[in-house]
Amino acid sequence: DDFASFDEMVLVEKFDKDQNGEIFTTPILEVFDDGRGIHIRYEYEDKMRQSNMSYATYDEVNKRWLTDPIKKKKQYKRFAEKFGCEFEEREDKLIGEVITVEVKLAFGKPYGDIKKLPKKK
Repeated sequence: DDFASFDEMVLVEKFDKDQNGEIFTTPILEVFDDGRGIHIRYEYEDKMRQSNMSYATYDEVNKRWLTDPIKKKKQYKRFAEKFGCEFEEREDKLIGEVITVEVKLAFGKPYGDIKKLPKKK
């Protein structure tokens, strides 16, 4: 059944520089870790977008990603502080949660900065 089969690819759109400063709210669709970082997916203007909390660096010499265990631990801590739950609880607590995203520029490239979620009472 898997021979010569295709996996559906999810195309993630990047923000344009002229969107810098835009602020919007949208629900979280997916949160996952691919071994290079934590990725939070959401939709904006009917396109899939993604914010990343990376903890790996690309090694040009060996042509592979290297995980920085210290940075990974810091990113998981930052994730818990920003979203109010541990990464392992993401499916139950974050999917469908409405987030506020601001488009910002870093090194001339636009990205979606997710604002810290308010504490639940």
